Amino acid sequence: MLVMLPMQGCIVDEPAALKLYCTKPETMRLFLTETAAYIRMAHLQGSCIVPVAAIGRLPHSGRCVLGLKLGQPLPRPLPAALANSAKAALAELHQAGYSHDDINSGNLLVFGDKVLMCDLQTCQANPKQHSLDEDIRQLQKVLEGF
Repeated sequence: MLVMLPMQGCIVDEPAALKLYCTKPETMRLFLTETAAYIRMAHLQGSCIVPVAAIGRLPHSGRCVLGLKLGQPLPRPLPAALANSAKAALAELHQAGYSHDDINSGNLLVFGDKVLMCDLQTCQANPKQHSLDEDIRQLQKVLEGF
């Protein structure tokens, strides 16, 4: 069952990644959890997490939409500067008091010379140390694959 449809589009003529959510209650909880995380972490947008372009609801269908600035996937081979940027982004997220809890290559996007994180629906505020350690382990595993 498809609960969220990722796609590309434009918001005010700027390329964006769009996540359309179906109207089922469990999917709406995912939407609310993720958008709340982006709002809570607004001060981190553009420095370690992907900036939000829009949050709203489509009038004709009632489906919720989250629009994020469109980045590029991690390149292969991964330059050392981008690997270091990914590590710095995660360190900044942790320093701000959050864990990501779903670090994978699809959740790391390149914006110029920076790597930013997205898909924050599993993110935790004030995480326990084991969550921070697991984030670091997951990132290292991703970077070793490149």
